[in-house]
Amino acid sequence: MPKKQEKRLDKFRQILDAKVKPKEKISLLAQTLAADKKLIDQLVVFFEKANDSEKGTCLAALADITKNDPKYIEPCLGFVTPVNR
Repeated sequence: MPKKQEKRLDKFRQILDAKVKPKEKISLLAQTLAADKKLIDQLVVFFEKANDSEKGTCLAALADITKNDPKYIEPCLGFVTPVNR
């Protein structure tokens, strides 16, 4: 994995591991994603290895930023699919 990609994934890890309330994590993650559109693709990579709680936070952050600008969700639509259990 390229160092730049690892650094971006570390941003997600830092936010999700922060000792703050869940709503604050969602807000921080949404702000980070909105500030750098390239991170949306990295979120997909992160999402694949995230636990259920982290996936929920990631999806909530995406929902938050798409309220103001729906185009943010377009790159993510392919990975948000039902899970067959």
